[in-house]
Amino acid sequence: MFCSLNPSQLYFYLNYFQMSFDNSDKISGFLLEYNSTQFMVFDTEQHLLKRGRISYDGNLELTLGKFYIFNHGKTPRTYNRACEKDIEFYPSRRNQGQMLARTWAVAPGDDLPLETQEEYEGKVWSPWLGLLNDTNGIFEKKFGKGGYGAVRNETQESISMKVPWSKVSDSETEKIIPGRYTYASSTSCARYALCVQDAARNPLYNEKAVGSTKTCSHFVSKKYGVVRYLNKAKLGTWYDHSFKNPGNHTFSMKTAFSVYYKVRARKIMEIQPPLPTEIINNKIVEVTMKFNFDHDEFENPWSRGITNWNERKEGVRKNINICNDYLGMVKVFLNNAVKIIKRAENLQRESQSKRDPISVIVKVRPFGNFVWKNNDHPDHALFQVHSVVGVEYAN
Repeated sequence: MFCSLNPSQLYFYLNYFQMSFDNSDKISGFLLEYNSTQFMVFDTEQHLLKRGRISYDGNLELTLGKFYIFNHGKTPRTYNRACEKDIEFYPSRRNQGQMLARTWAVAPGDDLPLETQEEYEGKVWSPWLGLLNDTNGIFEKKFGKGGYGAVRNETQESISMKVPWSKVSDSETEKIIPGRYTYASSTSCARYALCVQDAARNPLYNEKAVGSTKTCSHFVSKKYGVVRYLNKAKLGTWYDHSFKNPGNHTFSMKTAFSVYYKVRARKIMEIQPPLPTEIINNKIVEVTMKFNFDHDEFENPWSRGITNWNERKEGVRKNINICNDYLGMVKVFLNNAVKIIKRAENLQRESQSKRDPISVIVKVRPFGNFVWKNNDHPDHALFQVHSVVGVEYAN
């Protein structure tokens, strides 16, 4: 991961970080790559590489390493951010096409509890890049345990309170899964919308209205949930689309919790699938996805030593939801939760390692009543785990 090291600064390869295909109307970050169809930026707040589609006209020349804001349908704009004094992105001189970051980081100290030291062994943390691997101990050899690289003394106390090994309250560590938007305008854009039905009944069909159809296609996106499209789309295909406001709906409890009755999709554009997708029996859309296994999200600590699974199931959590970058919330029911726990524990026993992160591969499908769930409340999951493919150690 480390390119080089001097007494005051660290250099990191940018291809180390997790990729996220952003599905929002506005994407911002330091520009690392772009061409005529898409761009990639690094978000220093979420510690993610984000890739979006070019939606503005013209061949505007952009500057790599600069901070840009990309709004759907508008020319990107740039400005200088305060954090640029602490982090710099620039092209590599040795490897063409590679971007590097120069910043500072901090290592966990030896005053931490032994369990915490073991958990973060071989790790360093940067407020702009997040938690990073230092498996060869380059940082620790240079700066020592608990050492800072390129940090001014007056900032050390405030920064150290934010590192991941600092003790925080339960409310701060609680995972919050965002709900769907309940409003969309003609300037909004749904990114990575999956067609899950191509001939569903259109509940807003009006035989007297021009263009109204008895059936519709259903798109599902993380941000906007279920959206109708009055033409036939390709089942199991991913799209970007804009919105059309028919202007004939009235506010009611029926329309309060989703955009379903307020707008419909238009100007659809087929895109490369961000997740493997297949059609089962010519009508069911099934998506393969991965997520990081967190035992605390699946099971209470008190039941993990019980060998009888009929008794141990009492400790498995009843409301397990996984948040996926493209599908939103995905529900995991008891039977599949038990399968995941068993496979993860078997993998840990075989390798005799309980510290390395584990990835779970599952196949998910929409709920049979996903439209009702979508309209009932923006926090309801629209997908559920159908089967468990396997587990593996995360790279």
